[in-house]
Amino acid sequence: MQEKIIVKIPSRCIFNLASFDILNGFGGGYGVALDTESYLELSFHKNTHVLLPKKYHQLLLHYISVFQKKIGREDFFRIKIIFDSRIQSHSGFASNMMVACSVVYALNQLYQKPFSSLECIQMIKDNYIEMDSEHVFNVPFYTANALYLLFYGGFGIINKWRSLIMRENVSEEMKCTIVKTKAHLKNIDEKSLLFIAVAEDKKFDLEREKMILHDLPQIIQEKNYQQLAYDTQYIQNRGGESVFRNHIDSKLCSLKEVISSFEKERLVTGFTNSFDIFVFTKELNVVKKICQKYSLNYEIFSIDNIGLHCIKENK
Repeated sequence: MQEKIIVKIPSRCIFNLASFDILNGFGGGYGVALDTESYLELSFHKNTHVLLPKKYHQLLLHYISVFQKKIGREDFFRIKIIFDSRIQSHSGFASNMMVACSVVYALNQLYQKPFSSLECIQMIKDNYIEMDSEHVFNVPFYTANALYLLFYGGFGIINKWRSLIMRENVSEEMKCTIVKTKAHLKNIDEKSLLFIAVAEDKKFDLEREKMILHDLPQIIQEKNYQQLAYDTQYIQNRGGESVFRNHIDSKLCSLKEVISSFEKERLVTGFTNSFDIFVFTKELNVVKKICQKYSLNYEIFSIDNIGLHCIKENK
């Protein structure tokens, strides 16, 4: 058995095809795995756990306990997690799920793979909890996009019942840029907005689900990213998602104008949890041109087709 391992952790971005709130925590939609400079280092420790950073202490302890109960062991560990500086909490990159997936994956590797990847994913699903310095959720409030994308990498389509219906490798030409908008939800009554969004979403639900389950898989198999952009834009501008989009604002730019500029170029777009803009494309020169026009900064991520994996120590 190895004494120490280092795991490279991808992240993920989700292109919302229905608001998370409208779906009441269910899944639905698709995402891509991002290649990041995030790592989890795990080794045995003599008589106590040493877990860094402290912010994720409870989360790490929770999944260590879950895993140890499964295998009937009570070892102690030193775990250190380093996040890519481009990843912020609650930004839509899944920092909490990155912790959950990477620690379960690392423990499974350390104990010589007693569980398959699917069993590890199910372990997290069955024992899901999200913790950080501000929020604690102990209900299954997740979409499962991060679970599958972090373990498998590539492009994944998830149905609203949190199951993977398709996974594909992504061309190396494709990149994901995160455009920094510094946007926020307008000062409104969120409960009233949710009521309106749910009502609108019910009218569009069947059409959206048909597109997610039947149209998108074929588009992705063909790597027809222009059609993916068209269908994504069509879905995002209808139903409950469009209601929420109409209530996002930024002091830096007109969000509608910026999104429209990307959509006219047939680029796949979406909003992060913090209302930055995801752009999934190989046309980086177009992204650069639009960002310069509106004086917006952006980050570029390559796509990860591997998922969680162990690396040698010289990271």
